[in-house]
Amino acid sequence: MRTTPNRRMASSTGPNESDEKKTILITGSSQGLGQAIAYEMAKNGGHNIVVNYIAGCEEGAKETVQQVQQLGGNAIAIQADCTDPKQVKEMFQKAIEHFGKVDVLVNNAGVTRDNLVPRMKPQVNDWIRYFF
Repeated sequence: MRTTPNRRMASSTGPNESDEKKTILITGSSQGLGQAIAYEMAKNGGHNIVVNYIAGCEEGAKETVQQVQQLGGNAIAIQADCTDPKQVKEMFQKAIEHFGKVDVLVNNAGVTRDNLVPRMKPQVNDWIRYFF
C-alpha cells in the first residue's frame, strides 16, 4: 500500500510545519547572517519579517526589506540597539503595532571584539531577563 505524504509536513514553510504566516523578528538583520535568515524565511513561506538594525546600517536594512518583499514576504525595518532594554521594548511594541504579534525571535545581533563568546560580558544580554 502506497502512502501519500502529509502535505503539511512536506512543505517547507520556515519556523514550523504550518502553512500559517509567522511574524519573525530578526535582530541584526541588515547584513550578514541575519540578512540571510530574513531572505530564507521570506522564500520559505512569505512570512512577515521585522528587520532590526543599529544606527549606521539603514541602507542595509532598506535593502533587506526590499529583497524580502521581492521574495514574497512582508517586511519592515526598525532601528534599535539590542543592548538597550528600552529600545528593545520599543522595537517589540512597534513590531506588534504593525503586524499584530511576534511569533518568532531570532537573536542574531551581537558584537565582540575578540570573537570569543566566553569573554563577552554578561551585561550584553541582560535585556533578555528584562523581558522574561
